[in-house]
Amino acid sequence: MFITPKTGLLWCILHHPKYVFYNIIYMVIVMGGKKSLGMRLQCLRQRKGLSQAELASMVIVSRETVKDWENDRYEPSCEILVELSNLYQISTDSILGVKNPRMISMDQLTNDQIEYITQLVHSMKKNN
Repeated sequence: MFITPKTGLLWCILHHPKYVFYNIIYMVIVMGGKKSLGMRLQCLRQRKGLSQAELASMVIVSRETVKDWENDRYEPSCEILVELSNLYQISTDSILGVKNPRMISMDQLTNDQIEYITQLVHSMKKNN
Protein backbone atom coordinates (compact mmCIF):
# COMPACT_ATOMS: atom_id res chain seq x y z
CA MET A 1 0.00 0.00 0.00
CA PHE A 2 1.61 3.24 -1.16
CA ILE A 3 0.43 6.72 -0.37
CA THR A 4 -0.67 8.40 -3.55
CA PRO A 5 -2.38 11.73 -4.16
CA LYS A 6 -5.62 9.74 -4.53
CA THR A 7 -5.41 7.87 -1.19
CA GLY A 8 -3.67 10.54 0.86
CA LEU A 9 -1.65 10.27 4.05
CA LEU A 10 -4.60 10.60 6.44
CA TRP A 11 -6.50 7.76 4.74
CA CYS A 12 -3.42 5.52 4.95
CA ILE A 13 -2.86 6.37 8.62
CA LEU A 14 -6.45 5.47 9.44
CA HIS A 15 -6.64 2.29 7.36
CA HIS A 16 -3.07 0.99 7.27
CA PRO A 17 -1.03 2.57 10.09
CA LYS A 18 1.83 0.05 9.85
CA TYR A 19 2.57 1.10 6.27
CA VAL A 20 2.80 4.83 6.97
CA PHE A 21 6.48 4.81 7.93
CA TYR A 22 7.44 2.89 4.79
CA ASN A 23 5.35 5.20 2.65
CA ILE A 24 7.04 8.30 4.03
CA ILE A 25 10.44 6.76 3.27
CA TYR A 26 9.18 5.90 -0.24
CA MET A 27 7.96 9.46 -0.82
CA VAL A 28 11.25 11.00 0.30
CA ILE A 29 13.53 8.61 -1.61
CA VAL A 30 11.58 7.92 -4.80
CA MET A 31 9.63 11.13 -5.20
CA GLY A 32 12.44 13.26 -3.83
CA GLY A 33 10.01 15.11 -1.62
CA LYS A 34 8.60 16.92 -4.67
CA LYS A 35 5.26 18.63 -4.30
CA SER A 36 2.45 17.56 -6.57
CA LEU A 37 0.56 20.10 -8.65
CA GLY A 38 -2.30 19.90 -6.16
CA MET A 39 0.00 20.62 -3.24
CA ARG A 40 1.51 23.62 -5.05
CA LEU A 41 -1.97 24.95 -5.87
CA GLN A 42 -3.05 24.60 -2.25
CA CYS A 43 0.11 26.35 -0.97
CA LEU A 44 -0.35 29.23 -3.42
CA ARG A 45 -4.00 29.67 -2.47
CA GLN A 46 -3.21 29.61 1.25
CA ARG A 47 -0.28 32.01 0.83
CA LYS A 48 -2.68 34.44 -0.86
CA GLY A 49 -5.07 34.03 2.09
CA LEU A 50 -7.95 32.66 0.01
CA SER A 51 -10.44 29.96 0.86
CA GLN A 52 -11.31 27.33 -1.74
CA ALA A 53 -14.70 29.02 -2.20
CA GLU A 54 -13.13 32.45 -2.71
CA LEU A 55 -10.69 31.13 -5.31
CA ALA A 56 -13.49 29.22 -7.02
CA SER A 57 -15.57 32.36 -7.44
CA MET A 58 -12.55 34.28 -8.78
CA VAL A 59 -11.83 31.76 -11.55
CA ILE A 60 -15.53 30.85 -12.04
CA VAL A 61 -15.48 27.18 -11.04
CA SER A 62 -17.09 25.31 -8.16
CA ARG A 63 -15.42 24.91 -4.76
CA GLU A 64 -15.46 21.15 -5.41
CA THR A 65 -13.37 21.71 -8.54
CA VAL A 66 -10.74 23.60 -6.54
CA LYS A 67 -10.80 20.81 -3.95
CA ASP A 68 -10.32 18.23 -6.73
CA TRP A 69 -7.32 20.15 -8.10
CA GLU A 70 -5.72 20.33 -4.67
CA ASN A 71 -6.31 16.62 -4.08
CA ASP A 72 -4.81 15.77 -7.49
CA ARG A 73 -8.04 14.27 -8.77
CA TYR A 74 -8.12 16.65 -11.74
CA GLU A 75 -5.82 19.26 -13.23
CA PRO A 76 -6.87 22.79 -14.13
CA SER A 77 -7.14 23.66 -17.82
CA CYS A 78 -4.50 25.76 -19.56
CA GLU A 79 -6.80 28.76 -19.42
CA ILE A 80 -7.27 28.37 -15.67
CA LEU A 81 -3.49 27.96 -15.17
CA VAL A 82 -2.97 31.29 -16.92
CA GLU A 83 -5.62 32.90 -14.70
CA LEU A 84 -3.96 31.44 -11.60
CA SER A 85 -0.53 32.64 -12.70
CA ASN A 86 -1.92 36.17 -13.11
CA LEU A 87 -3.70 35.98 -9.76
CA TYR A 88 -0.64 34.70 -7.88
CA GLN A 89 1.77 36.79 -9.98
CA ILE A 90 4.03 33.86 -10.83
CA SER A 91 4.75 32.00 -14.06
CA THR A 92 2.74 29.00 -15.20
CA ASP A 93 6.05 27.11 -15.13
CA SER A 94 6.32 27.82 -11.41
CA ILE A 95 2.79 26.57 -10.83
CA LEU A 96 3.59 23.40 -12.80
CA GLY A 97 6.84 22.87 -10.89
CA VAL A 98 9.13 23.42 -13.88
CA LYS A 99 12.59 24.40 -12.78
CA ASN A 100 14.46 26.61 -15.23
CA PRO A 101 17.83 27.81 -13.96
CA ARG A 102 17.86 30.62 -16.54
CA MET A 103 14.72 32.16 -15.09
CA ILE A 104 15.00 34.85 -12.46
CA SER A 105 12.26 35.39 -9.92
CA MET A 106 11.17 39.02 -9.78
CA ASP A 107 8.56 38.52 -7.09
CA GLN A 108 10.19 40.93 -4.64
CA LEU A 109 11.02 43.66 -7.18
CA THR A 110 9.12 46.87 -7.75
CA ASN A 111 7.59 47.70 -11.14
CA ASP A 112 10.35 50.26 -11.75
CA GLN A 113 13.03 47.66 -11.05
CA ILE A 114 11.35 45.16 -13.38
CA GLU A 115 11.14 47.81 -16.12
CA TYR A 116 14.84 48.62 -15.66
CA ILE A 117 15.81 44.94 -15.96
CA THR A 118 13.60 44.53 -19.04
CA GLN A 119 15.28 47.52 -20.72
CA LEU A 120 18.72 46.18 -19.79
CA VAL A 121 17.93 42.78 -21.34
CA HIS A 122 16.63 44.41 -24.55
CA SER A 123 19.75 46.56 -24.72
CA MET A 124 22.00 43.51 -24.32
CA LYS A 125 20.11 41.65 -27.06
CA LYS A 126 20.59 44.60 -29.43
CA ASN A 127 24.33 44.69 -28.76
CA ASN A 128 24.82 40.99 -29.50
